[in-house]
Amino acid sequence: MEIKRVRTVSFTGHRHLPKGEAFEKLKYNLISEINQAIEDGYDTFLFGSAEGFDLLCGEIVADLKKIISIQNPRKIKLIAAIPYEEQAKDFSEEDRERYYNLHAQCDDVVFVSVQYHKDCFKNRNQYMIDHSNKVIAYYNGGVRSGTGQTIRMAEKQKLNIVNLY
Repeated sequence: MEIKRVRTVSFTGHRHLPKGEAFEKLKYNLISEINQAIEDGYDTFLFGSAEGFDLLCGEIVADLKKIISIQNPRKIKLIAAIPYEEQAKDFSEEDRERYYNLHAQCDDVVFVSVQYHKDCFKNRNQYMIDHSNKVIAYYNGGVRSGTGQTIRMAEKQKLNIVNLY
């Protein structure tokens, strides 16, 4: 599947999300930001398939695909960018089920690496940034994280970054 960078949004964020009212506020803001991106002409959404923010973003886009296809003639695409084939093997049972159910709803699933290696997550993050023009993030500012690494990659390429943290 060809990805048009200018119309593609990537998601990056932490695995641990807030609880209760703070989670509901994050989810509301995320839905609003995704809807705004669609209004602005973005039609492809890349997510890294990790627990936490990634799965939440993928599920929201998958739900919006169903609504948009009924109410609006625009088509949006959801693409999973997976660092290696067995990524979900250590997920909780609930998240592993979410992971596979979500991938079944994707327009494409890209395995950046076949097997785990020390740079597979970095390579996945670079793949997403190289194929995007905008990033929607949930980033607490910490330097030593995959989310931080992805934000730095996006900044280096001067992408539009929206941080919902």
